[in-house]
Amino acid sequence: MNRTISRTFEILKFIANRDGVTLKEIIDHVKMPKSSAFDIVHSLLELNFIEPNYYNEKKYELGINAFALGQKYTQKKSFVDICAQHLMPLANELERTTFVGVRNGTEVIYVYKFMGEGAKLATCSVGSSHPVYTTALGKSLLAYLDPNTQKEILDEISFVEKTNNTIKDKESLLVDLMETKRRGYSIDNKENEKLMICYGAPIFDASNKVIAAVSFSDIKNPVLSDEEIGSKIRRCALSISIELGYSGGPFWQE
Repeated sequence: MNRTISRTFEILKFIANRDGVTLKEIIDHVKMPKSSAFDIVHSLLELNFIEPNYYNEKKYELGINAFALGQKYTQKKSFVDICAQHLMPLANELERTTFVGVRNGTEVIYVYKFMGEGAKLATCSVGSSHPVYTTALGKSLLAYLDPNTQKEILDEISFVEKTNNTIKDKESLLVDLMETKRRGYSIDNKENEKLMICYGAPIFDASNKVIAAVSFSDIKNPVLSDEEIGSKIRRCALSISIELGYSGGPFWQE
């Protein structure tokens, strides 16, 4: 990790946990040269991440931009809460584990997980990641990107077989993504893990752009067909999107 960034973060945490701190207190806490500490503190002041204490200008406290970033996090947390309200009942109904994922380059990061009643498998944890091409989450995210962005990402993927069912090349993935976009839900048929089948659908924001995806995972249920499960999941994803301000209507071909 970059040392300056690490020290900056440590300084911000130190200031956040106190009513006001002096430059000397910062230097003593972080154990760094005065000149280096001064440069970081001066930069944070210019960026409005810290500001002088109202009653003592020699002490520093968090500034308005630190508050603004915290508000952004709160908004993201609200997004997860909205997803949870819609996903938990369906996870219990389908007896599956549900996830919410966001894309980071050519991978999907899991930001929410709920294990429904009767679910048998739940191997992924919040904060973990998997390749976009092996997961239902990733396929749903890729399928609804604009063509240029989608091409850029596909060109960056290094295809590695995780199971015998894993998609092996860009051409096969493109076919899968076209089918995903047509029906409104994606399928990971034991492509990421040998026993697991997953179904996913995209989540859109108020600008009608895909920002995340939801999935439901477990051992294949012989009672429900892919279409029965997929139709429930895409409707659930649509309800979440509408609550987030999406106005594009059904994102699948009727």
